Amino acid sequence: MTPASFLELLWAEKPDPLYILIWVRQGKTSHWFQDVRSADEFVRHELGRDVYVGVGLSPSDRGEVNRCVSGEIAGLAGMWADLDLKSEAHGGKALPATISDALKILPPSMPPSLLILTGNGVHAWWLFKEPYIFDSDEERKDVIRLVSRWHTMLRLRSAAHGWAYDCLSDLARLLRVPNTKNYKDPANPKEVTVLSQAEHRYNLQDFEELLDEAGIPDKEAEEKGARAWAERFADTPLSINRDA
Repeated sequence: MTPASFLELLWAEKPDPLYILIWVRQGKTSHWFQDVRSADEFVRHELGRDVYVGVGLSPSDRGEVNRCVSGEIAGLAGMWADLDLKSEAHGGKALPATISDALKILPPSMPPSLLILTGNGVHAWWLFKEPYIFDSDEERKDVIRLVSRWHTMLRLRSAAHGWAYDCLSDLARLLRVPNTKNYKDPANPKEVTVLSQAEHRYNLQDFEELLDEAGIPDKEAEEKGARAWAERFADTPLSINRDA
């Protein structure tokens, strides 16, 4: 898969005014594009460096030294997971030793749209049927909670095997672009390649249903409920019914 075809999968149907982020690790620079063609042209000139794409769209060009923060992301391409493999790059963390082991973390009822080998792990994408664009701040907050629940589920599934999992659930997350290279070890650069590609596309509701069925809590909703009950009875005097 070329960078162009990958970026087309993510952002071909994005609204024209919103910006795609391409981030380069060397120099930690951000580059913003309103169309896939321009983003691809830039990536093809950066193949000698570590190149990432943002999982979310920005409402504006933030310049070279900034990224769009999670609370201002305008929309998402889909859900994601960053699965690390046991290697020198990840220190002494308890991690799966093989790709097949790492994929055991993923829910079998929701196969990913894309699996990308990063050199030291696997990036998984569950693409939406079209980019999900937020209509309000409240809608963004709801999706932030849903993404947090998604990564909590992956962490719990990982822990069941005795492995660590970093809950990288912020909407400003960066993932590698396929057909580039991983230069974290400059003496041993590794190819970033597509392991598998499928036609699976999802709605946001598919993730909500899976997480509800799995009993993954929405901590913020629970806290709001607890506060509401506390406020409801805050001015109610304590009484004891001796006949109860």
